[in-house]
Amino acid sequence: AGVANAGRNGIRQHTRRRRIRQWLLLSLRVLAVLLPVPAGGPFTRSVDAVVGGSVALLITALVPRDPRREPHANVRRVLAELAKVLQRAAVALETNDATPAWHALVRIRKAQPLVDTLQESLNSAQEVARLAPAYRRHRTELEDLNRSLDFIELAVRNSDALVRRLASAINNAALSEEAMDSLHGLLIDTADAVETFGRALTEADAGGGSELDMRRTRDELIAVAARLHPDPLGV
Repeated sequence: AGVANAGRNGIRQHTRRRRIRQWLLLSLRVLAVLLPVPAGGPFTRSVDAVVGGSVALLITALVPRDPRREPHANVRRVLAELAKVLQRAAVALETNDATPAWHALVRIRKAQPLVDTLQESLNSAQEVARLAPAYRRHRTELEDLNRSLDFIELAVRNSDALVRRLASAINNAALSEEAMDSLHGLLIDTADAVETFGRALTEADAGGGSELDMRRTRDELIAVAARLHPDPLGV
């Protein structure tokens, strides 16, 4: 009976939505008929739209803002969120309490819209860089950032799996004290490297030198990777 009622409710909702769409279409047709024809003829508005769009494209090509600004800001948001998730996971290990890990899991699962926004801003920035002669020199940088997005998204997804398993391991007392201390230090160092990377992008956006922070990020991540073996970690 419950399934049948659910089916009937679904049919009613579908019928209601279809009627609403039909009503909207009918209203648009009535408006099209009742609205007066412009003085210049029925295609005046179309011409206005074409002219307006052309002017907008011309302004974008000649006097755009730096197309890297928005993608850099969005990358920093994603990396800042990832660093906070890793820090909360480290707190869970430090306190032997799975609650911060579960909170981190909720947080990392809310980060996907930030990644989607980053992709959209990168697409727009690459279009501007192609159109605007003043910013064509940034095309390579934006293409590199676009390629890096796959790895950033992978890091977000892997963090989801890491935090979920970490919370389960703490709940089931599956980690030794040695393993918890080792993993705690590892997560803190990884979060620091992620924050350094975000700072490097901030300096690049402000026109400062970011090469030092980029090298520091690389060195920190290499050091973390060298410790990723079960035996030294005690797991």
